Amino acid sequence: MTVTATNELQVYLRKSRFQFTPRRTRYDIWAQILASCKQEEKTQSWLLSKLGLSSAKVKESLTFLLSAELMETVESTGIALTKFKTTKKGQEALSTYHLLVDRYFSIYQ
Repeated sequence: MTVTATNELQVYLRKSRFQFTPRRTRYDIWAQILASCKQEEKTQSWLLSKLGLSSAKVKESLTFLLSAELMETVESTGIALTKFKTTKKGQEALSTYHLLVDRYFSIYQ
């Protein structure tokens, strides 16, 4: 199965109690966060709840992604709420990640 822009988040979020789900590497987590924030800005709380990550893991990942300029913060007007958005560089990194996984490590073939 090739991951496309329309279903990349669905592939990450697909879970079943009867299906083996391997542990996520840090690269998988970074890709999930980048994919989640690609189309629409997301808050840290959204990432915590929807991606099933711990608070420490989200903070660590966001710190890395922001320092690598793969993500940026977007300040909301009127509300003191920080949202995160994938940058152009982050979108390129995500595409490269998917290309490598599909070509060499895909379990969906």
